[in-house]
Amino acid sequence: MASRMGGSFSLFSVVAAVVLLLFSAKFSVRECAAESGHAGEGAGVSSEHLVDEKDVVVLGAENFTNFVNTNPYVLVEFYAPWCGHCQSLAPEWASAASILKGDSVPLAKVDATVHAELAKEFGVQGYPTILFFIDGLPKRYTGERVSDGIVMWVKKKTGPAIDFVKSESDAEELLLQVDTPLAVAFLENFEGKDAEELTAVARQEDGILFYMTSDADVAKIFSLNKNAPALVLWKKENEKLSTFDGAFEREAISEFLSANKLPLVVVFSHETASAIFEDEASRQLLLFALPEEFDKIRDNFEEAAKFFKRKIIFVLVDLADKEAATPVLNFFALTTEETKMIGFSIEENGRKFMYSGDFSVESIKTFGEKFLAGDLPYFLKSEPIPEKNDGNVKIVVGDSFDDIVLDETKDVLLEVYAPWCGHCRNLEPEYNRLGEILKNIPSIVIAKMDGTTNEHALVQIQGFPTILFFPAGDKSKEPLAVQTERTVEAFVDYIKKNAAIPFTAPEIPKLKLDDPTDLGVEEDEGDEDIKDLSADDKVDQEDIKDEL
Repeated sequence: MASRMGGSFSLFSVVAAVVLLLFSAKFSVRECAAESGHAGEGAGVSSEHLVDEKDVVVLGAENFTNFVNTNPYVLVEFYAPWCGHCQSLAPEWASAASILKGDSVPLAKVDATVHAELAKEFGVQGYPTILFFIDGLPKRYTGERVSDGIVMWVKKKTGPAIDFVKSESDAEELLLQVDTPLAVAFLENFEGKDAEELTAVARQEDGILFYMTSDADVAKIFSLNKNAPALVLWKKENEKLSTFDGAFEREAISEFLSANKLPLVVVFSHETASAIFEDEASRQLLLFALPEEFDKIRDNFEEAAKFFKRKIIFVLVDLADKEAATPVLNFFALTTEETKMIGFSIEENGRKFMYSGDFSVESIKTFGEKFLAGDLPYFLKSEPIPEKNDGNVKIVVGDSFDDIVLDETKDVLLEVYAPWCGHCRNLEPEYNRLGEILKNIPSIVIAKMDGTTNEHALVQIQGFPTILFFPAGDKSKEPLAVQTERTVEAFVDYIKKNAAIPFTAPEIPKLKLDDPTDLGVEEDEGDEDIKDLSADDKVDQEDIKDEL
């Protein structure tokens, strides 16, 4: 039975996605969901009818499990027919399928709007989602979305999983250029159970080069001083050598490599972002420091990191690297170049925990232990409270949330938006019009908050825009998630039905526009949350789907 990925993918929450999107490569994490407007309105012509897909295997619930389990390698695209990015990918996918057919690596596709349960089982949260199955086990595809890039990525994954080191000179040369971690095994022979166990791990493991030798003298150069089977991991960073001392079985080997392949302290960059935020250790300790300041505390920070392997990833955000540091500073609402350390927990909806102690090993360890135990108070981001806030749509920030949104005498509609969100921009003129129409109803507040720079405990972001309704009265209750059309008429109807304080709705004037663009609506092709979207309800829900 193919292993489902829903559990591990769930850790890749919206908060982590936002950070990763800031550093994503051109083709690595673009996910398309419903285009603006209903199906058939500017969605384009489906490329399925224009592309020769004779070599692309069509999978569904009835044949999926058997196919991925009976083929050593399968690359699968979960798509939606109306998705623009999927349509753009289709000819590249078909071309790559024809090329790789000769290598016995099938490319397949699953219509996730038809097979929604199958997509859900594999944690599909955006279109297209591409997974690479090795012996029935799925891994996220991280290559480009052009034919040549797809072919190159697959060939690299399906080539020999392990190389052989036959001479002492080859071993010495390898150790002179350890840019990528090296896993080196000493085996009595290259066939049999030990070799099979190591090969199975090598096929699954990204970011490590695998080698093996049966020559005892070659093994000694790698510090393989135990009897075969033996395994070591070499890295270029501090803690260069890690020695495996468990049973020579794939699960134990995989756990050893996962715990040791990252450096004690990972320097944040475009290249390392995925490794940091998609690791099974869903907590990070991020140190923001200039190089000269980090040099003063490097030894203590690395020493403390040894106690939290596979539990907390220790990260350095180099403040001198403006390109890498600025988006992360913005994400955490930090504006100074002062050395700071923050605990960040993906699995707790992106909660942040500010560190205020010294940088001794014991102090960092104590903070880490409390971080794991859940014994730390978390902090919430906030922009400064605006000096003027007399518009029809009230501006809410983290520090003014209680005063405006939790005012028990008001029924409050709150839009949580992101400045870069296309659907938020599309909504803005209609939302402003709503504020204008309801401005004279004293019991109603129409408000908005930038969810990228402000937070509140009662606001859980699943995508942008998130629209919430807080009825007057007891504001300790969870707010209502607003599920309605994004028009003034629909919003007014919703508020009338759910408001704790009755009111008479004013007449809504009809707009007379020759061109819909007069509303300021722009075409959007953003990344959206597409959970639980089936073919039957796509048309009804497209206009209320949220962007990541």
